[in-house]
Amino acid sequence: MSNAQTRAKLNWEVACERLRFTLERPDGADAQAAELPAAFELVRTALEELQQAFGPDAARRDGKPGAS
Repeated sequence: MSNAQTRAKLNWEVACERLRFTLERPDGADAQAAELPAAFELVRTALEELQQAFGPDAARRDGKPGAS
């Protein structure tokens, strides 16, 4: 796995954890209205990074053998 893929996976995990924490507050309190958009944006950004790291052009960018 390339560094970009590893970083993308870690960022995805962090983004999902942030969203989960925002939606399911441990103390039972409702999520703050300002926290949800930020959490969703973090997930969107992380998903785009995953698409770039694992998409069809990723092997070509990483110089992997057999990529056209």
